[in-house]
Amino acid sequence: GCTLLNLLPEEVVDTYLTDLREHVMKSSGGIGHTFTFVGFNASCEELGLRSSSYYYIPCNATKDMDASAIHEFYRTTLLDPNVLDVSAGIVFASAKDPMYANMTMPGKSTAIIFSEAQSEEFLDLLDGEDKSSTLSKGIYGGHRKHNSKYEKAKALVKKKMMRSLLLNFPHLEPYVECVEVGTPITMADYTMRVETLGLRHTPQRMVDMELRPDCKLPGLYFTGQDVAFAGWAGAMTGAMVTAQRLLGYTLFDFMQKKTLMRDLGAGHVEDMIQEKVKAGTAATPLEVFVEIVGNAIRHIQGRK
Repeated sequence: GCTLLNLLPEEVVDTYLTDLREHVMKSSGGIGHTFTFVGFNASCEELGLRSSSYYYIPCNATKDMDASAIHEFYRTTLLDPNVLDVSAGIVFASAKDPMYANMTMPGKSTAIIFSEAQSEEFLDLLDGEDKSSTLSKGIYGGHRKHNSKYEKAKALVKKKMMRSLLLNFPHLEPYVECVEVGTPITMADYTMRVETLGLRHTPQRMVDMELRPDCKLPGLYFTGQDVAFAGWAGAMTGAMVTAQRLLGYTLFDFMQKKTLMRDLGAGHVEDMIQEKVKAGTAATPLEVFVEIVGNAIRHIQGRK
């Protein structure tokens, strides 16, 4: 959406990409999130922080709720002060790149806590003029102060997010040095959009054959999560699919097990993960990544 609406000249989009723009708009309005950034005055080693990603999903063991219902409940009660819990992801970013962390900020470490949010709730907190300017100024507006209702909501988010962190990692509390909160409004202040993860993940979007790397404008290729699906695994998959297209791989190549990953010497990894997927033993996004890439390439290249 940003490429079509902001980066490319309007006359180029009108000439070559009007159909694609319509398909993108049909699936626009993706997921919004709140983020809490925490700084600690001790290193990852001192705190025992790992590079793994954690997901805290509180649930009532006496009541049947599926995963979607749990996420929906905590998304819709994020700004409800009577609900103390929040479903949150917890990532220790500095532990994922300890060399960089040690070189730039020795003796420090960081965490990111994130949770799905209803963007409209945050937009409704803003005054009329502030609301309209938030969605129009975007990257040119930068970070700005908003009204007291919005700041109160941010304080509630901070309280809930820090609670989720310290319930799971109580030993971190004495080392907390700084905490900053970002909301869908923060996203809009810098990007003119409140969504975090691109296009909506509806059934219509996942089978839309117009959302692919190549387009009607010669030499222009799209990549990233909107070519595949949301998140880091989706971005990696989108990159792989686009690379396959640029390098001229065909569906026939894929049927003959000639893929980019194999040509890069990672064929054994592809085989191992495909077997784990077939056996139902793949446990992480990384383990299903290669199979996802394969399915995406079949799906997109099959259209050509």
